[in-house]
Amino acid sequence: MSEIQQLQRDADRQKRLIAALENEVFGARLAAKYLDKELAGRIQQIQLLGRNMRGVEHDRLWNQLEAEIHLHRHKTVIRACRGRGQTKALSCPRIEDCAVLRKRKGVGETRRITLPKHPHEGLGISITGGSEHALPIVISEIQPGQPADRCGNVFVGDAILSVNGIDIRNVKHHEAVEILSSQQGDLDLEVVFVAPDEDSDDEGTVMIEDTDGTLFTMYNNNNDRLHHLSGGERMSRDGSSGVASGSEGGSSSSSHQQSSSRSSTATNTSASSRPNSGGG
Repeated sequence: MSEIQQLQRDADRQKRLIAALENEVFGARLAAKYLDKELAGRIQQIQLLGRNMRGVEHDRLWNQLEAEIHLHRHKTVIRACRGRGQTKALSCPRIEDCAVLRKRKGVGETRRITLPKHPHEGLGISITGGSEHALPIVISEIQPGQPADRCGNVFVGDAILSVNGIDIRNVKHHEAVEILSSQQGDLDLEVVFVAPDEDSDDEGTVMIEDTDGTLFTMYNNNNDRLHHLSGGERMSRDGSSGVASGSEGGSSSSSHQQSSSRSSTATNTSASSRPNSGGG
């Protein structure tokens, strides 16, 4: 093997390593943000307990806080499903207008779709969530060329509400897998798309500076692009050149935080729990 070929193999290996590390850091940042927001919601609930408030008003406020926490948890799972590591941008339902989604806190209109499939085929989707995680059943992956992909009306981030008239809003993950896998022929699905929050901190460019002053752009599909700034210049958080205020904060890569965020997606894509595993 020539030296050039060896160097190319080493470079490819390093690119794969960098991509894996980026995904890990993205998960950790997501975990930190999720835990911070859920903690804020729980603190509000504790404060509510300290008030001399009883009856209908107390229940209304408590349920409102609980609903906000669950919605944020749902959006966090979807952001993880639609997050880094995707080779192409994931599409959204055409009928969903961004302005309307913002007014509805990211929750779209309920859609009824028919998913045609041949008897020998599976659905070609993976799901996450379930009542044991206080989450709806969410489509986390769509496999290319399979029925869900060919249908064109199913999207990563869709929550499945019912299958052929069977309500699965409050079922456990394994129960949803069994229901989806047992259906024969075309499926009538009731789904709703939930858009993850657009968050500048989560989507912002993250720069890593090497000891020689080279700056590496994280979360950039073109990982070959390196920036070098001479002297004492550093890249500011918005990507412009200037005097730095320090490295980008809020990024935590502790393994326990990542595990906390992904506890609700732990049942995500194992072969035994994929809905399409029963039908090919």
